[in-house]
Amino acid sequence: MTPVGTFAGIIATAFLFAASARAQVVVCHADGTSAERVASQIVAAANAGPPQAANVSSGWDQTATDGSGLVRGMPITLTWSVVPNGTPINATAEISGESSDNSNLVTYLNEAAELGPQNVWQDTIQTALDGWSNGPGITFVYEPNDDGVLLGPNPGVLGVRGDIRIGGHDIDGDDGGDSKVVAYAFFPDGGDIVIDTADFFSTTLFRFRNVIAHEAGHAIGMGHVCPINQTKLMEPAISTSFNGPQIDDLLGAHRNYGDLNEDNGLFSNASDEGFAVDTTVNVNDLALDDDGDEDWFLLPTGTLTELSVTLNPAGAPYIVGNPTAGGSCTGASTATFDPTLVQDLRIDIIDFDHQTTVATSQSTGLGGTESVTDIRMSKLGGFIRVVGAGDDDVQRYELEVTLVPEPARALLTAIAVIAIATIHQRRRRQAA
Repeated sequence: MTPVGTFAGIIATAFLFAASARAQVVVCHADGTSAERVASQIVAAANAGPPQAANVSSGWDQTATDGSGLVRGMPITLTWSVVPNGTPINATAEISGESSDNSNLVTYLNEAAELGPQNVWQDTIQTALDGWSNGPGITFVYEPNDDGVLLGPNPGVLGVRGDIRIGGHDIDGDDGGDSKVVAYAFFPDGGDIVIDTADFFSTTLFRFRNVIAHEAGHAIGMGHVCPINQTKLMEPAISTSFNGPQIDDLLGAHRNYGDLNEDNGLFSNASDEGFAVDTTVNVNDLALDDDGDEDWFLLPTGTLTELSVTLNPAGAPYIVGNPTAGGSCTGASTATFDPTLVQDLRIDIIDFDHQTTVATSQSTGLGGTESVTDIRMSKLGGFIRVVGAGDDDVQRYELEVTLVPEPARALLTAIAVIAIATIHQRRRRQAA
């Protein structure tokens, strides 16, 4: 565990309202920040009730690509841009001593030995953002244009500026003040990120990538979580022992945005995962985002086949917790959360008419592996449907699908018949 106060630690405070902003802002501190300072601000984010997985606030209602009317569970596309030098950034009331300097982030990144030139830090930002797309229904697209208007209150416009705009200026200096802020970000529908360009914390590639990934978590609606034990990206102290979002972080993103195949809730939109005869295909990073979700997958046509499907809930137990009443992760109430025990999963094999259930399996209970084997399918194909029952929350899962030509079964049967006949013939000869 990286203790608070080492070079790898970033202590992040709680939800703070930014004056003149279109969304809430989350302020993140560097190593060495006093416990009193952090506790005084984290208290606002303390979750009520028992310890829980993830800390999810509202997601995006509209984006430049998707338009308006977005609701929980719908996939989104978020554009991102880096503001040009000279873009105005207002000081936030919550950070004592923050400057009102214009952005100089481009210069800051170009002059950092591990981050410049632009193609390096631009690829690093894209990689950090893409970590949130490992399953959840979020697609990040680079917007090369940014018109340099005030960072914070201006929504994304295709060809003009990104939904998430990244800038930077002197927030509180490299060692200035008690807060030692390294970055802050706005919650949806804001999403903009500001990095302290007077602080050298973010000038190494790995730290910069983690800062961007963490702040992007806030930009898509993720809050901070406890305890600090290097298992979750959105812990108040960011760890350098792993790269990108972990299972708890992804569960939160799934809750807001479903998965990349979220449109497959109907047979007419069944996902084509490339299932083919004489192959075994493994599909990972799938999820039901609530207990009313269902996923349909398309089976190939043209050949009589035998189908075998294995369905596994994904993840392993880990510790979750809530901040104390004083706002600290130290002494927070904790519990073990098992992400495989959220919903009791079921496989349905549906005929080509999308109504007739050919086979089903839901026999092993929460956390169990479900499977169907040697299901004979017609040349007209069919569907695999995955549904769940249980808590109204996210269940990640994995599929393994094998298809073989149906004649292979007849061949195996014929071989078995011949073998049995041969044995009987030998016994008759021996008896004679």
